[in-house]
Order: sequence, then C-alpha cells, then structure tokens
Amino acid sequence: MEWLISKFSRMSVKSHFIFYTSTCILIAFCLSLISSSLCDYGVELIFSKYQKGFEKDLKEGEIVLNNGSKLEGMVYFYKKDLISFFSKMDKFFYDVLNILKSFLIPFWFLISVIFASVIFYNKLLKPNFEILGIAADNISKNNLDFEIKCNNDNEFGDLCCSFEKMRYTLQENNYEMWRIMNNQRKINAAFSHDLRTPLTVLKGQNEMLLKYIPMNKISVEKTIDVLNTMKNHINRLEDYTKTMNKIQSIESIEIKKEKIYMKDLIKGMKETADILCKNFILNFTNNIEDEFIFGDFSMIMQVYENILSNSIRFSKSTINIILDNEDYFKLTISDDGEGFVKDDILSVSDPFYSSKKGKEGIHFGIGLYICKTLCEKHGGFLKIYNNDGAFVEAVF
Repeated sequence: MEWLISKFSRMSVKSHFIFYTSTCILIAFCLSLISSSLCDYGVELIFSKYQKGFEKDLKEGEIVLNNGSKLEGMVYFYKKDLISFFSKMDKFFYDVLNILKSFLIPFWFLISVIFASVIFYNKLLKPNFEILGIAADNISKNNLDFEIKCNNDNEFGDLCCSFEKMRYTLQENNYEMWRIMNNQRKINAAFSHDLRTPLTVLKGQNEMLLKYIPMNKISVEKTIDVLNTMKNHINRLEDYTKTMNKIQSIESIEIKKEKIYMKDLIKGMKETADILCKNFILNFTNNIEDEFIFGDFSMIMQVYENILSNSIRFSKSTINIILDNEDYFKLTISDDGEGFVKDDILSVSDPFYSSKKGKEGIHFGIGLYICKTLCEKHGGFLKIYNNDGAFVEAVF
C-alpha cells in the first residue's frame, strides 16, 4: 500500500489529470447505465400496469388496431396504444422518466468533469500554490528564515525545490552581506579605537616640546629623542593605516614575526605609559633577562596600548605593568579599580562588548577583542580575571 501511495505521489501533473479525469468519467458511465436502467424499469412498471388490465378486456382472437377496430385471429398488442389510456399522474411520471433518461447521461458526465477538476485542484494544485504563495510572500518581505518543503516528486516538486534553492541562495547572500558589513564595522571601530592612543602620545609629546623649548628647559638631545619617538609613532600610524585599508576583517591581519630587542620594546612601552599614566602611580616591572624576543613589534605595542588604555579608564590611582618571559612573552597589566563585572568576564573580549563603569560613560568594547585576536595570531591567548582590581594577561 505504501509503495502504491509513493508511486502515486511521483506521478507527473499530466498523469494526475488523466487519472482523475478517467476515474470520474468511468464513474459517470456507470451512473449513466444505472440511471438509464432505473428509468426503463419505471417505464416498464407503468406499461405493465395498463397492459395487464387492457388484456383482460380483449377477447381471444381479436386484434386491436389504432382506430379501435378489431380483427379476427390472434391478439396483437402495441405498447404505444396504451399511452392513450394512462392516467394523468402516470402520464406525468412516464414523461419525467423519459426526460430523465435523456438528461442524466450528459448530466453525469458534466458532473464527473467538474468533480475531477475539483479533486485535481484541491489535491494537487491548491496545496502547492499555497506553499509557493507563502514562500513568495516571505521572500518579498525579506523573511528568509523558513524552509520550502517539496511534497511531490513531480513538476510541482521541482518548482518547490527551485524556490527553496532560490530562498537558500538569497539567505546565504544576506548572511554574507551581513558578515561583510559586520566585518567592516569591526574594522572601522578598530581603526578609530587604535588611533586614539598613538595620537594621545603624540599630543602629549608635542605639548611638552611647545612648553619647554621656548623656556630653554629641554636639552637638544632630549628634544631629538622626543622627536624620534614622535617619528616612530607617526610611522606606526602610517603602517597601521595601510594595513587597515588592505584587510577585509580584523581576523585577516597578518603577523610578521621578527627579532625584537627588549631595550627598544621597553623604551616604547615606558614612553607611552609615562604620557598616558601621568595622573597615576605607575609600577613598571621587567622580569625579562633575554636580549630579544620574536614577534610583531607593531602588533605587540597595539595590544599593550589597548590594555593600558582600558586600565586608565577604570583605575583609581595605581597601574601595574609586568613583563615576563619563560616559555613565552607575557604582558600583565592590572589596576586598582573595581575590576570586571563577574558575569561579564567571559564576554568582555567579545566584539562591541559595552560597559558603563568607565570614567567616560558608555564604552563600546573593541580593544580587548583586538588584543585577543592579535595574541591568538601570535600563537598565544588573552586571560582576563579579577584580583583586587582588573588583571589582563596578554601571552604571545
């Protein structure tokens, strides 16, 4: 039985139409035979009623003619002669039965065609039209989070499958467009976020030069040193701008590992910290004895500046910076602020995480997300926890 149902569902639309039409025509033919036989039977009943009564009045050997005259011999009887003897009621039923006999045959065939059309529409056309109509309506409203089910293995099934492929393609295109826009949003936010710290450093050094040079309170060597530092930051900004213009997402940033001399790295970190943390107590501890490490100097500084900027936002008075180098290079920055919200520790490094605890009010987090991404690209990780304040460990 299941095999028969399965085979029936795989029939083409043309085969379905032929099947429904042929079945209904066969039913109409049977009904025509039955109705015709019933009408003939009713007519026979009426004739037999008058035939028996009329034969009693005939004398044996007489022939009844149309004009009422009689002939000697065998009795001959014609049915048409009995009609004139029908009562009004029998004559009415006789005429009705003859009319029905002629009318019911085309009637049954007409009904069969209508019935076949209704069944064909309700069983095959209507369900598929409703599926396609709902699908078209959802697609027109840009609602693509649904599935078009193919209930038949025929032309309508193929059409539903084609609609489903179109819906899926549109959904994938929308997801891809959303992904591109989201990546662009991340890039723009990262670009804006990471420009602030170098610009703050440059601004602080520029203000220092403007303040002390006119008063001759700064030596030529110190001036040259400050200008070199500013030059390095400007070069970093240029390189960073070129990089951000090329990449399609933050995840596509390429890390260029090279030998980094610790004296240069520490010098850059201290200069940045001195400018950014001038209103805080700064504890800078270097536990690294190696002369150099391997990594991307620009990206390490970017992580350092992002973490340091976050600590400044939440610190009360003290910021601690610790550099370690065991099997890897580790940078730890902590502050004496209230620390991270306990429920948010796992999400603070997510893109666009927001917090209202900072001194600047609402802050849309992209910095720690960038730090996490850059650490992972170095083969390391970012660890965040609380210990009498916020602690952030960047491992490269």
